[in-house]
Amino acid sequence: NYGRELMELFSLGITNVTTGAANYTQDDVVEVSRALTGWKVNATAGNSYFSAADWDPGEKTFLGAARGDADMQDVLTAIRAQPSYRTFVPGRLYTELTGLQPTPEVRSALAAAFGPTATIRDLVRAIATRPEFLSDAAILNRTKSPVERVVAATPKQQVIAVKAGQAIRARCADNL
Repeated sequence: NYGRELMELFSLGITNVTTGAANYTQDDVVEVSRALTGWKVNATAGNSYFSAADWDPGEKTFLGAARGDADMQDVLTAIRAQPSYRTFVPGRLYTELTGLQPTPEVRSALAAAFGPTATIRDLVRAIATRPEFLSDAAILNRTKSPVERVVAATPKQQVIAVKAGQAIRARCADNL
């Protein structure tokens, strides 16, 4: 099921956010999973390694093309070539960092910042310099400790949190 998780949760999403078309099929999931065979996790050492003896070297077809005896690198290359990759990853990271859902305009701007080199550093910089990154809504949506959640549940405390957010924005503005 790693093939589905990789495409659905971390790189493409189920459907294209612009067209609504499916980004992959069940056959793609099966073939990508075959390409990812052979990878093992050593929980004790905290690392992963490749075992060629457990890899399926057979011919594979996924994401619209025959890929030969594809492996993990071929999967990643094919995923990065998909149009949805350029919009899904920025949108997902934006939501993770701000707690906000990106508008189509934000998604488009971030996709452009992600660019053909697909560097996460450039994408994070683009998100962190957007005005909504330090907005009241984003600050109230950030991950909170249990104590912060209880305090924020009181309307009066939400006003204090917004004012704290304004102070944080003032300090951070010079550092971005």
